Amino acid sequence: MNSKVKQEPHSSDKPHQFSTGLPSSNYERFVALFTRKQVAHQLETCVHTVARLTKRGLLPAIVLGPRLIRYRPEDVEKFIQSGVTGNGGGK
Repeated sequence: MNSKVKQEPHSSDKPHQFSTGLPSSNYERFVALFTRKQVAHQLETCVHTVARLTKRGLLPAIVLGPRLIRYRPEDVEKFIQSGVTGNGGGK
């Protein structure tokens, strides 16, 4: 007899489930944050320009660490709507 036994997937075969400790609405907002590279792509510019815009205070950022910077979608949208180019020249 050739009967197939259905085996339960091994625990390592299942995707890891984790808890953020945040309510789902906050989690969705957290996940929606953009990286500097994503913002640069949206603005059709380079990451260095995005960094300069942030340093000048023209584009608000969330600084989570020295190399971990994120941007809220609504802040990026406001910047785009403002029409600011960031080409101020100078320092």
